[in-house]
Amino acid sequence: MPRPFERGEYDNRFRNTCLANHSSVGGIFDGRAPLRHGGVRTPIDVDEIARLLQIEVTEHADPGAANTIGKITLSHEGPARVWINPAENAYGPRRRFTLAHEIAHFCMHRSTDRHEFIDDKSTMNRSESYWNSYESEANRFAAELLMPQQLIESLGRRVIDAYKAEHNTEKMPLTRFIDVMAVKFRVSHLAMEFRLRNVGIGKHK
Repeated sequence: MPRPFERGEYDNRFRNTCLANHSSVGGIFDGRAPLRHGGVRTPIDVDEIARLLQIEVTEHADPGAANTIGKITLSHEGPARVWINPAENAYGPRRRFTLAHEIAHFCMHRSTDRHEFIDDKSTMNRSESYWNSYESEANRFAAELLMPQQLIESLGRRVIDAYKAEHNTEKMPLTRFIDVMAVKFRVSHLAMEFRLRNVGIGKHK
């Protein structure tokens, strides 16, 4: 079973695997076309990433899988298939994280003997998935995919400068910064708070 990544390794692994499938995906992180707009564009278009990687994404009700949030079926002979449970992903940021999590399995775990990953609340939970290296990797990778450090830093500087100019102050409250950044990246407040701490912004509790 693969070990969890150390901080900073996710993006390299993404480049070494997913970029080999479609070079255009790299533009999302490097600021190149087709997603470039003023050097940065948020939120990250996770559906476009899935399309570029030729991952088939479906969303439909399945009463027999009510507790499943999402799953991916991997194949060496055809496209990977992701199913997103609409009942568990009605909240936009939740759906984005679910798809990013399944993309992580596609990028990182195709070389294993596993051909399917079925994700529920425990595998998608940061704390509960800690001892499952596949799911821990996928959760960390999803956070990096949706909230790349380079974009956080470049956009974050502009957000802070705009706030200080508008309010004629020297500082922007951290909670307010998290709120604004969560909206811009279309993630939950908690996901952004954790990601900012992970890249060294904000205090560890």
